[in-house]
Amino acid sequence: MKSVLITGAIGFIGSHLAENLLKNGFKITGIDNFSGAYDKKYYLDNLNLLNKHKYLTFNKINLLNKKAVCFILKKKRFDYIIHCAAKTNVRKSTKNPHQYLKNNVLGTQILLEAIKQYNPLSKIVMFSSSSVYGKQRGIPFRENMVPNPISPYGFSKYLMELVAKYYSDNYKLRIVILRPFSVYGPRGREDMLPSILLKSVKNDALFTQYGNDKNNQRDWTYINDVVKVITKIVNNYSFKSYEIFNIGQSHPIGIQSFVKKFCGVVGKKIKINQVSRLNIEIPIVSADITKAEKILKFKAKINLSSGLQNLLLQLNEKKN
Repeated sequence: MKSVLITGAIGFIGSHLAENLLKNGFKITGIDNFSGAYDKKYYLDNLNLLNKHKYLTFNKINLLNKKAVCFILKKKRFDYIIHCAAKTNVRKSTKNPHQYLKNNVLGTQILLEAIKQYNPLSKIVMFSSSSVYGKQRGIPFRENMVPNPISPYGFSKYLMELVAKYYSDNYKLRIVILRPFSVYGPRGREDMLPSILLKSVKNDALFTQYGNDKNNQRDWTYINDVVKVITKIVNNYSFKSYEIFNIGQSHPIGIQSFVKKFCGVVGKKIKINQVSRLNIEIPIVSADITKAEKILKFKAKINLSSGLQNLLLQLNEKKN
């Protein structure tokens, strides 16, 4: 039975990934510190969901606690280490850049140092972000473009990648970096557009729309597609040294069109307050997934309409 360490294991992506791997016969050790973009109940609900599985071990640990991280890596040998933990939210990162740099960069360095010492043969998957691309001269975004982040969050993720490359180049750690594009789905982040729109519908509240279809486009990727590609990686990918892959739908949609599609799925209209797009947000985000298609055999299967319908269906089932 393969052993996997997942950081951020009870967050959005981490909990979906842990749930899927547990169902497919993996032994999971999860770590998290309950301090992301959600309230405590969110994490407890996810932990209760995962605790139904026999082969889950969970530890409440902050990655900045070097002693605790080293203890976990020293006492067990992991076949795979999947690093999902991060401080997220582009807009909030401008208010406290220090926290983003500390958590996303220093936390990653502490983890990699412990891997180097105690689990150097582990195969490592790390979550970066499409935010590292920032301002580019063209779209779609390709992995060989030079990152040019425009927010503290994007900058912290790019620095995280550089730290990972240093450890790969100098200590032969085998690392795959994934740059996901706007991941959404059940248990999704509260600061992401689908959750904000759901709250607007539920409370009949005014929705603040930043920009329009021309200057605010995103490449939305359903959580199941992200989980499937990671499962493919741990089952089939031959880790060599250091590689970066975009993970996206490769079909960007403007904010106005997204809201219109969302309203069509829920069958309700939303009151909108349109304001200018923030300068820290990338105007058009689009993934070139040619590399992931060729090497990982990745292709997103769930389009936006189906993804939103799945999201609402699961929310309704939860209520009932």
